[in-house]
Amino acid sequence: MPDNHERETIRRGLAVLVDDAPLPPEFDELTTTRVRPVESTKATPFAVVGFAAAMLGIFVVGVVWIGQGAEPSDLAADPSTAAVTAATLADLAPGVFPNVLLSAPNWSVTYIDYDEGTSAEVNEDYAVSTILWSDGSAEAELRMNSGWHTDFEALVADRLGSGHRLADEPIWGTTATMVAQDDTSSYVAIWVSNAVEYEFLIHGTDEATFRALLSSLVQVPEEEWIATLPDDGRIVTDRSEAISAYLEDVPLPPGFEAGSLAEGPIEHWYQVAAETIAAVTCSWVEQWVDTKESGDTQAEQTAVDAMATSHDWKVLNDMRSEGDFPEVIWEYADAMSGDGTILVGDGEFAELNTSNIALGCTD
Repeated sequence: MPDNHERETIRRGLAVLVDDAPLPPEFDELTTTRVRPVESTKATPFAVVGFAAAMLGIFVVGVVWIGQGAEPSDLAADPSTAAVTAATLADLAPGVFPNVLLSAPNWSVTYIDYDEGTSAEVNEDYAVSTILWSDGSAEAELRMNSGWHTDFEALVADRLGSGHRLADEPIWGTTATMVAQDDTSSYVAIWVSNAVEYEFLIHGTDEATFRALLSSLVQVPEEEWIATLPDDGRIVTDRSEAISAYLEDVPLPPGFEAGSLAEGPIEHWYQVAAETIAAVTCSWVEQWVDTKESGDTQAEQTAVDAMATSHDWKVLNDMRSEGDFPEVIWEYADAMSGDGTILVGDGEFAELNTSNIALGCTD
């Protein structure tokens, strides 16, 4: 069981922990269930932590290693994909993310994250997305963001702060700024297309192989893209079916509806599960708070009893091998059946409510 310091680290990590990637202004205070269950213990010279959060240092992400034996000539995209990319670019509204395929042989999607909202500071809608691919021994990462004011030149300058600029690479009707990290084999390509900013990162390869992989990034129609996704449950393409499975042994609050969750994007299963359980937990906590205030002891106890069963929920126990999100839920459940307080700061405790838990609860 985490100690007080670790609990607070988890709580804060659930909000959003990012590196130097450009983020909407309110991310400093945003609470969210965005988590990224990619397991790795290798350090990364680029510190390529994606937009999604890591918790308690469990999810050390974005470290990408290229396997041996792949020749650059083997990685180049099929020439026919150029026409597909041009067609899909023409069909997209500005700022809309395309369906991106890494068409090099033997690469498949292992992780997808998507988040959207409104920037409180500039009242501007934003969206962020991250895709990871793997060939079994390596990972490549693409970050996409749109909808808020980013400083592209500042991002390039930041990457150049510990690296050096290479010759630009043509991509999707524009050019990508290429940066090589000094004294390492890490590379990043950055470009803007159709009001979307892209950053493609990889580590442990040579420049020729990186350029070949970059050229294999193509935009395809949604049906073709979905058909390439793994069918082992890691990536959720049918959210309604997945959410029903996650909730099979979960007691639901009165009036709880999962419809809005089912309408969400294609994502990694851990993310969909976290969003689902966060919504259930927020509803039970809200009932617990409201009934404590109103004196409805029966409804209050119902909420306590329901959350007490969370230690046995299959989805949370399945998630334990990939991250500490279940520990956070169990902390709140234990607080409801205990003294009602949670750790909210360094040694500070406060009464549990929907505004001080790191689940993105909405009033």
